[in-house]
Amino acid sequence: MGVSAQLELRHYVFANDEFYKLPEPEQWFFVRLALISNDLRHLHHLMLHARVAMKSAGFGIEKDLALHQLMFALRIYYGTLNEAWGVVHTGWFATKLSQSLGPSLSDQAQRALEALKRYFEHDNVTETIRHNFAFHFSDEPIKEALHNRPSDRTDGFVTGDNLANIFYMFAENVRIRAMLLRTGVTDMGDPKDLRAGVIRLYDEGLRLSDHFTAFANAVMVEIAKRLNAKVEKISSSAVTDFTKLMPILFIDAESIRGIEDSPEPQRFPKAR
Repeated sequence: MGVSAQLELRHYVFANDEFYKLPEPEQWFFVRLALISNDLRHLHHLMLHARVAMKSAGFGIEKDLALHQLMFALRIYYGTLNEAWGVVHTGWFATKLSQSLGPSLSDQAQRALEALKRYFEHDNVTETIRHNFAFHFSDEPIKEALHNRPSDRTDGFVTGDNLANIFYMFAENVRIRAMLLRTGVTDMGDPKDLRAGVIRLYDEGLRLSDHFTAFANAVMVEIAKRLNAKVEKISSSAVTDFTKLMPILFIDAESIRGIEDSPEPQRFPKAR
């Protein structure tokens, strides 16, 4: 982990007995909104790490590995974004929270919520990926991709003595084509078209996530105020510089065994 700066943060601390004074639907929404936000944060980090891998990868198979990492993170990212809208729909609009907390949200948060509403009112890429690729391995998208796959090229996979370094890129190439076909990229004869399709998916996901994060963080802070939360200033030097990260492509088997066979006990945070 590269240390690039000292990060200043605000730590909201609230008493659990204050939390249980909230109406139950508000408790549930508070937790669900936080869980989605945490997952989107980490998935964005995985996407950034994959972009680092794509830039530093050398030959073809390494680039295929890096692209798989990016598309894997994107698939789960879009699936989580779709679930995020479900949380907002059921926990915000379907309860009185939108009436009681809505007016106190910043203009930025209210604009972000309106942008999400406009997006999810229509058929969209997020739902398409969620229902076909994020958590599913159905036949139909694969059939479409195979039908549109060039027959005059070669494909394959790599394996080795260590099972951690097996990669079936031929299948991944089919899934990437399937995703792009289902999200509107029909001309894939030129590699530039494929690249443009992946970039569009990346940018659209980030734009949606930014809207969700702006809304969610504003709501979380407003609920924290209701809980009489104390705000403490904290700082951390555990700040990662993504430009200095090492990509994860092929793995040294001994390093895996060194971690998994370690006798050190796993440490977990103390329960509060």
